[in-house]
Amino acid sequence: MRKKKSKKIYVITMILFVYILFLSVGYAFFSESLTINGVASTVDYYEGTKLPVTSVVRNTSNNYYFTSDFSSDYLISFQSESWQDDTYILNIDKTLLASLEGQMITYTISFINPTVLNYTNGVISTEVIGDSSDIVLTEGTLSATEVEPNGTVDVSFGIKVDSFNSSDSSAKATITYTYQNKTRYLYFIVNYKTTGNYQNLFSDELLLNPYSNGSVIKTIDGYSVNKYPAVYYKASNPSFKELLESLKPGVKYMLIRDYQGDMGASNGMINLRNSTDVIVRTPVGVGVKSVTFTLTQEQIDSIDRMYVYGRATGANTFRFIQLRQLD
Repeated sequence: MRKKKSKKIYVITMILFVYILFLSVGYAFFSESLTINGVASTVDYYEGTKLPVTSVVRNTSNNYYFTSDFSSDYLISFQSESWQDDTYILNIDKTLLASLEGQMITYTISFINPTVLNYTNGVISTEVIGDSSDIVLTEGTLSATEVEPNGTVDVSFGIKVDSFNSSDSSAKATITYTYQNKTRYLYFIVNYKTTGNYQNLFSDELLLNPYSNGSVIKTIDGYSVNKYPAVYYKASNPSFKELLESLKPGVKYMLIRDYQGDMGASNGMINLRNSTDVIVRTPVGVGVKSVTFTLTQEQIDSIDRMYVYGRATGANTFRFIQLRQLD
């Protein structure tokens, strides 16, 4: 009788042990869903080190995640962007930023805290990536170091280049917040690219050999156009004739230049035309200006000259002059 009683006590003890062990293990898992304040909840626990974010489209006109403090004329430098989980990447055509040398260019993205808990201890650090970079300075700011649920944060990333080189260069901002007692990360990468998805139809052979009096000289700063009001090119010039023969109807082109000379009525303008009508024309003014267009075969056949408006004396430099085939 006593043995049966001992055996019964043993069984009950084992059942209690297993039950307590089960509760302990279950509580260990459940405790990972406790809030920092110690109040039990069923909040999802985020594994890993990624900061949970909901991306925001800041430039609604172009459907871009980013905005920048440079003139809207320079938005043509945009190549592509992607936002995958904890990493946002922006690719910029650096060849279009030449006249912004020495300036701090600031790019800004925004995200929303999609969780039900606060983000705390926000910090941003920046660095240059790669060995041949021409980036001389980076800086970053956060609009908030603590973010409530559904709160929005603006991440600003500044990049300065004193003298652009011909190599790709990159910079990276690392954003950290504390969430669920753990440091979480978001990365913001800007790549300055020297190649793009276009073909430049202008060659030095063409640009340096105008038809008229005056000259175009290539310098370390670009093309010096020594003629007022303009140098011009005619279809009798073999290089210009070859250019005209390469144009195709219905194809998208971009005529683009960066004029850094003195201003007059038409300075910096480039146009494709005939004796009576202008077919394609860039805006006037200092900086990057462009026009995107398509042509009919009739328009192509009518073009017999191109004018580039510079100055006979003084500052008359185009940092670049390009005719891009985009399709």
